[in-house]
Amino acid sequence: IITNITPDHLDRYDYQMENYVKAKFRLTQNLRPEDCFIFDSD
Repeated sequence: IITNITPDHLDRYDYQMENYVKAKFRLTQNLRPEDCFIFDSD
């Protein structure tokens, strides 16, 4: 579950929001067919 994506930890991602978002969604690469991915789109 990803509940939010905010710029709080950009220092860990070369201060690039795009890098941060990619890292969060990289989690989906390891999902199995029976897994579930939930994110808040607000």
